[in-house]
Amino acid sequence: MKKVFISLFLILVIVLIALFVFKSRDNFSEDAQAEEIKIEIKTETPTELNFLDIGQGDSTFIEFKNGTQALVDCGKDAKVLEELGRVMDFRDKSIDYLIVTHPDNDHYGGCVDVLERFEIANVIYNGQQKNEDFYNEFLDYIEKENANFKIIKTEEKMVFGGDTIEFIFPDGNLIPNPSDNNSSIVFILESGGKKALFTGDMEKELEEYLIEKFGDKLDVDILKVGHHGSDSSSSQDFVDIVSPFYSVIPVGKNKYGHPSLRVIRRLERLGGEVLRTDLLHGVKILMDDNLIMSQIQ
Repeated sequence: MKKVFISLFLILVIVLIALFVFKSRDNFSEDAQAEEIKIEIKTETPTELNFLDIGQGDSTFIEFKNGTQALVDCGKDAKVLEELGRVMDFRDKSIDYLIVTHPDNDHYGGCVDVLERFEIANVIYNGQQKNEDFYNEFLDYIEKENANFKIIKTEEKMVFGGDTIEFIFPDGNLIPNPSDNNSSIVFILESGGKKALFTGDMEKELEEYLIEKFGDKLDVDILKVGHHGSDSSSSQDFVDIVSPFYSVIPVGKNKYGHPSLRVIRRLERLGGEVLRTDLLHGVKILMDDNLIMSQIQ
């Protein structure tokens, strides 16, 4: 009888141990799943800059971490639509912000095509007026679109989730006798601890003004090089203070000698990379802890 009791006791102990082991495995599995879920929630798509290959012109498509989209300039013609098709979902028929830095044809010539193709919620402009039919057509399409129309007159900041755009020019204090190029909207985009400076067609005169006003605030990781790499922009003083890791030159076949070899060498001496949209067929940069650059596919 005593042996039977001992046997039953041992069986009970074995059963209890087995139950404990299986329960522990279940708990471990649940904990692992919970950990996987936590990791998935923390995963975030970084803000994406797409410098489009639209020939001799300028256009950049930005998708922020929170999904907001912005197009900075439109190149000179409908080529911009083809290039947007490479970086946007084909089902996407809207863009939240269209930022037109200034009304030079190679920056805003394709904007009517963009306004025709996409629903544009907001248009941001430098306020420069032009006495030409296309400019009036551009304004007419903005009105037809019923888009919010905003002119940058002073420094201001816009927030998109955890990202910011800070407009630093125009600032209400026009430099003496500004050219069309030196009326360009200039802004700093900050995301994921990294900064990018967008310059339109800014030339040396405006560069000097901004250096004096902002100093080291112009120190960024990514520079959209002014005026397609022209020697009229990107002075030594300016590139020294900006000191970008990536210098992106939007350029195509042209008769102006863009980009200037002198400017390219000046930027290369900083130790970063000089990226041309014509040679790379478009440039994509992800703004996270480690900047990730690739060609647009």
